[in-house]
Amino acid sequence: MLTDVIIANQSCTKLVIPEGEKLDQIALQVIRRDCPDFLLPVRVLEINGNTELCYELSEGVRLSYMAHEMTKSDFSELLFHMLSPLKNCSDWFMDYHCLFFDENYIMVGKNRQSVRYIYIPDEKHRKTDKEIQDFFMGLILQTNMKDDPNYA
Repeated sequence: MLTDVIIANQSCTKLVIPEGEKLDQIALQVIRRDCPDFLLPVRVLEINGNTELCYELSEGVRLSYMAHEMTKSDFSELLFHMLSPLKNCSDWFMDYHCLFFDENYIMVGKNRQSVRYIYIPDEKHRKTDKEIQDFFMGLILQTNMKDDPNYA
């Protein structure tokens, strides 16, 4: 699936879409020309009929590397920034089901003020609403609130 690589001193993760897979070309054009601030920038290459998507992991820290202990207000702010792109995708003619929900590939900016996702514009990688809800439920359940021992 995704492979982490270093290209020209830039940390990236790449995904190869096999020849014949249908890609959402409108979403690809939006990301390439006017990338929304909630998505990681992507370079698209055509190699031997396959499409290679190379996402730049430039800003922030991976969600999986963050401490899962925080205050309620910090966690609420993080969730707000994580959920906002689901609403904002439609403003950019994109489908939030194509966001890649994996803690290793969600980049959180300084002070949890921004969140950037990978957008995979094909049918094979689409998530259902239930899978998205399960992702967020898992995140909520694994987080410890420093200022509320009764949270759970």
